[in-house]
Amino acid sequence: MTVSAAPLPETAPVYLYAVVAADCEDPMPPLRLIRRGDLAVAISPPPSPFVELAAQLKEGGTGGEGLSHLEEALMAHEGAIEGLRSSSVAPLRFGTTVASSADVALLLELNADSLRHSLARVAGRAEWSVRVFTEEPAPAGPPEEPSAPRSGRAYLERRRRERSLVDEERHRREEAAAAIESRLQDAGAELAVLPESAGDREVEGRSLLLACVCLAPREAEERLVAALEEAVKATGDARAELTGPWPPYHFVSPLRLDDQGGPLL
Repeated sequence: MTVSAAPLPETAPVYLYAVVAADCEDPMPPLRLIRRGDLAVAISPPPSPFVELAAQLKEGGTGGEGLSHLEEALMAHEGAIEGLRSSSVAPLRFGTTVASSADVALLLELNADSLRHSLARVAGRAEWSVRVFTEEPAPAGPPEEPSAPRSGRAYLERRRRERSLVDEERHRREEAAAAIESRLQDAGAELAVLPESAGDREVEGRSLLLACVCLAPREAEERLVAALEEAVKATGDARAELTGPWPPYHFVSPLRLDDQGGPLL
């Protein structure tokens, strides 16, 4: 990140990274802390990759250069948060800005209670992403055309059997997902279930069984891996993906920004 560590002018826009306790050690420049009571926000001027990304998107650019700026901006954001020397960090959404440094204290006042709760919740913890897939069987050939039912009663009976099979499969998948969630919770994780993403649907031959994020102590990764391995064995054809640790974005209360600021993009 190539930005100056000099004091910010009162009227210059400010980029926000995370909230920490006010007694947190000062970060490495160009970041600095703005403190208010027992809370502090890690800030800097908007980093140059982010400024370039915002300018390109404003001009309608979406090509390879824009993706490069996005990657650089995300890395700058994540790197700044990882560099904060505190056991409890409430990360803020990528791209959050306020109009000036004078607004930061007001933002802390507006969100003080929820931020204290978030810091207590994530203290000493990190976030892991979990996705569990099952293999979809390949079709043996073109589906056979069902013979026409000989009566209305036969038609209704066939439809009932079809619905029953669908319900049984859904119930089986729900039980399998619940068993995996239970094993992760037994390993010390707090869970938040996520909806299926577009990327999950793009891969042929697999079906998403569970997508969630886990909040757990940073030293709990081995327990999470072991719990997932046991759960996958119990479900038979499932395959699990565990990534992290990440800043605990999904376990921090969203900021109330009102008129003080918001996403720059």
